[in-house]
Amino acid sequence: MKFIIDGKAVCALRAAPYSCSWTPAKTGAASIEVLAADAAGNVASASVNVRVEGMQPEDL
Repeated sequence: MKFIIDGKAVCALRAAPYSCSWTPAKTGAASIEVLAADAAGNVASASVNVRVEGMQPEDL
């Protein structure tokens, strides 16, 4: 499973649990996509657009 945020691969996981930590580089819009492949090579994906708000300069 691969997590892609704004076009950059952030995490690549081969076994459960499938989770990924991400610290946004900036406030505003972000696109998150997840790609999963099974043993037969079938690939599925899902994506969502999110808005990052409320970050303070010291959080970056």
